[in-house]
Amino acid sequence: MTVDEYAASTPLRRLRYRLFRNPLIMFGLGPFFSFVIVQRLPPRGASRKQILSVILVSAAIAGIVIAASLTIGIKACLLIPVISRENLAVESPTWHNPHLAERQPRNRRRKAG
Repeated sequence: MTVDEYAASTPLRRLRYRLFRNPLIMFGLGPFFSFVIVQRLPPRGASRKQILSVILVSAAIAGIVIAASLTIGIKACLLIPVISRENLAVESPTWHNPHLAERQPRNRRRKAG
């Protein structure tokens, strides 16, 4: 939305725009909404095969989450995305910067004797 479009829009539309662009919504609720809700719905005008695919993938994801919850517990199951994100944040600079990767300690094999 340009500045002119923003100035010409109604107060309700401005509020919607400002809420949508809020970092908490954009980076917090936005990905959740996109991946958990929108991706679990078949697209408009979808064929029967596409609808079945979306339903089967959603059922498989639900089954994996339920099995993991029953196996390791709901608390541990909910911590998995948090731990994965933290590991990604710590490790990702070394993936993209070869100079940082060279500075990391390497596992050295002992020479056989």
